[in-house]
Amino acid sequence: MSLDQRNLLIVFLSLTMVLLVMEEMGIDKDILTHSRYLVVIMLSIATYSKRGRSHEQKILFLAFPLMILGDFFLVLSYSINGFPGELRYIGFIPFSAAYLLIARIYIRGFRWKKWLLLPTIVYGRLLVVIGIIIIPYLNGVQRLLGSMVALSLTMMAWAGASAIWNGYYGSRTALMMAFSGLLMIICDYGVALDLFYPGIGAIRSALAVNLVWLTYIPGWTILALVVVERYMNGRVYDQ
Repeated sequence: MSLDQRNLLIVFLSLTMVLLVMEEMGIDKDILTHSRYLVVIMLSIATYSKRGRSHEQKILFLAFPLMILGDFFLVLSYSINGFPGELRYIGFIPFSAAYLLIARIYIRGFRWKKWLLLPTIVYGRLLVVIGIIIIPYLNGVQRLLGSMVALSLTMMAWAGASAIWNGYYGSRTALMMAFSGLLMIICDYGVALDLFYPGIGAIRSALAVNLVWLTYIPGWTILALVVVERYMNGRVYDQ
């Protein structure tokens, strides 16, 4: 792990813990929302400043501004008085685009291996189960946009798992891709349940603490490590 990667990991995992403590302390919700949004902007800027020179890394970085845009509608908008509620779900579109971009890079050199049956079954069943639980509580637009982001999210996480066996990327890079995808899918499905499934209200606090803070920023931080990685697929890129 390079010095840049180590610094990214230390700084943003530490900030994740700070956000976790702030929530446990009962800090004002709007302050917490703005703090989290500031952290993801900082992560995006840091990733841009240290990004690698390969084509794959340049494409992967594009997911970060899309994530910021999606977060504006899905997260920050709740702290803006008078923001039209029907516009919030527009945030699903940039997130879907981000996940498809990531999947496009992760899937490079794809080769089917029997071990891929495991992530195929796990992620496929998870998609179906979450859909069965949530869809009855969604309206037409929510169903359309929600299905779009769920499919792109599942494709991205599955593509990350496939990178381990494809052999196109180095083993460390492939493992980071797979782990980042896993954290992102856990976070997003947790948020989906929190937003749309009324039965989750009794454990809403636990979801916010254990899923969002402990998977969202770390998941994107690990993606950032891939973007600044000097060794991806057998070649070393100078920074």
